[in-house]
Amino acid sequence: MRRYLPDFIVLVDDGHGPDDLLHLVVEIKGYRREDAKEKKLTMDSYSVPGVNHLGAYGRWAFAEFTEVYQIEADFEARVESQFDELIAAAANGSLAPRQSISDRSANYLQKHFGDGHLLAISNAIWRAIDSNPDRAFHLSDIEAVATEVRCKPDDALSVLGLLASPSACFLQMELRSAEYPEEAVSSEEFIGKLREWWKKKTVSREEWERWAGTITVRWIIAKREEGER
Repeated sequence: MRRYLPDFIVLVDDGHGPDDLLHLVVEIKGYRREDAKEKKLTMDSYSVPGVNHLGAYGRWAFAEFTEVYQIEADFEARVESQFDELIAAAANGSLAPRQSISDRSANYLQKHFGDGHLLAISNAIWRAIDSNPDRAFHLSDIEAVATEVRCKPDDALSVLGLLASPSACFLQMELRSAEYPEEAVSSEEFIGKLREWWKKKTVSREEWERWAGTITVRWIIAKREEGER
């Protein structure tokens, strides 16, 4: 583990307004030693995708400039590329035909995690949602998805977590009690009950299992996405 202090963090108004500036981490390098290469790889592969996925600290990007006489031109090109992405996103959202939610979720995963097994899992999840009468993904669907794409059930759960995260918000987890099926159980209530049993020990294991056994879990299309499929 190492502490990383970048040369600059430039706040760029790339069209989102003063309350949503792009945080551009800038490194100025001459001769690139191996540690500089590792730093760039870490920023591009882990740090920037991670903080953007979390969504709690704004939008971030990384740029490394190596030629002193090209810094200004390189900087302008890096900012322009971010602006081009903004324009493309606006065009896709308002001028071009709107993509399906499954396509947009695939683009999201590809942007943050690259091509790979996650896309296959995501596609299988959306196929399951389309095939279910209530257009939701159930815990019982996890084994079928894992079998279809030859992954572990934990991998399917991880992708569900990504698609339902605050930064993505394609899906949302819904909890309901068998005793009161017309009322949703809030995540706060569920976590509170779990904490009472697991950490505070104010609820016995038998009480927890009896209560949790009445809770059904499913993932539904997020409110903002309703009507998009």
